[in-house]
Amino acid sequence: MVLRALILIGGYGTRLRPLTFTKPKPLVEFANKPIVIHQIEALAAAGVKEIILAVSYRSKALQQELDYYGKQLGVKIIFSLETEPMGTAGPIALARKLLNEEDKDPFFMLNADVIAHYQFDKLLEFHLKHGREGTLYVTQVKDPSRYGVVVSKENGQITNFVEKPTAINNLFVVAYMCTFILFYFIFWYALYFFPMFVSFFLSAIPWRGCKYKELKYGNHINAGLYVFNKSMMKRIEQKPTSIEIDIFPVMAKDGELFRLELDSFWMDVGKPSDFIKGQLSC
Repeated sequence: MVLRALILIGGYGTRLRPLTFTKPKPLVEFANKPIVIHQIEALAAAGVKEIILAVSYRSKALQQELDYYGKQLGVKIIFSLETEPMGTAGPIALARKLLNEEDKDPFFMLNADVIAHYQFDKLLEFHLKHGREGTLYVTQVKDPSRYGVVVSKENGQITNFVEKPTAINNLFVVAYMCTFILFYFIFWYALYFFPMFVSFFLSAIPWRGCKYKELKYGNHINAGLYVFNKSMMKRIEQKPTSIEIDIFPVMAKDGELFRLELDSFWMDVGKPSDFIKGQLSC
């Protein structure tokens, strides 16, 4: 089995400035090592022999730095250059020949912002066991409103996705609670219990989180780590496309998409606050 992987390098790393003023985002160090090296090492440990980097800028800087690591790890690193932003699915079509569509072996795909205890071997094992087109890792978060929630059956088959579950602004919550307290006070004259009610409702306001989160769909989110059969490539045209919005819902409807829970460290380090938090947590 010749395993390949596609890493979506994509954007300019504007959210991590000033760290990305002098180097591409994948080369920014996380826990004393460039972000992309964490990913390449984990893929090499899982048996991947060819890694394709979908890039849109500074490919020469990346190539100069990564050629050394590739030789050290026994991995061939190839660059797929985007002349325009291709989203999260378009790069698959663009790299169709590099991934060797005729080859029946599956391939990994991951987002460049994800740092985790990757466990690609477990993901591949589960994928081969169910035999469908795609498998993605999911992880649990306290605040799913920043992400899309994955809804699935007990056997891991994904049924649908809920993009950024609804959240109610704190101002609305405060206004509702104040109205209720005022109503109770005016109509029932419960002066004795009034302080108790005020204390209860104020403690119920999620001041820190800024929003009241709706969790009726659960809190399992797409972790940005995938393994696919090559047959899924026929679903993607070579144009800017979102895999989360345009491809995954159709695969789920066809019963071709499964999920596996990642039960270890995971962090999306694309934002400065998460970048710092991740380094303190890993």
